[in-house]
Amino acid sequence: SYDEALQYARQLYANDVMAEKLAKCRSLVISEATASNARKVGQIEKNPNVAIYFEAPGQEFPNYVNVTVYGKAKKVTCDKRIDKAKALIKEKLPKFELTEDKSIFVVEPEQIKIFNSAAELVQDKIQIITF
Repeated sequence: SYDEALQYARQLYANDVMAEKLAKCRSLVISEATASNARKVGQIEKNPNVAIYFEAPGQEFPNYVNVTVYGKAKKVTCDKRIDKAKALIKEKLPKFELTEDKSIFVVEPEQIKIFNSAAELVQDKIQIITF
């Protein structure tokens, strides 16, 4: 969710130790369900490189934070992974139902860019974590 992304970005930005630990982590996976016939499904099949942008609604300068996750998207086909992704999605969207006309994709991040407009120094406004 956007609120989680904002909280996550603030934690990363404020804690150098956490950012260093996260740089070694490759287990962060983002799940998304979409209509199987959506144009983006065909685009991802041709080019799996994606960017996902998160921001919390209602933010205003000077306290504005957003997160962009760059990575590779993969369609989930394994029943076990579908069940796991569906459970994660249902945590935030309890009424979510996976129907035959929907596909689930996971994105394994390669890079996370965090923008924090409240940082005092210009060079601290953008933090990039590469996996």
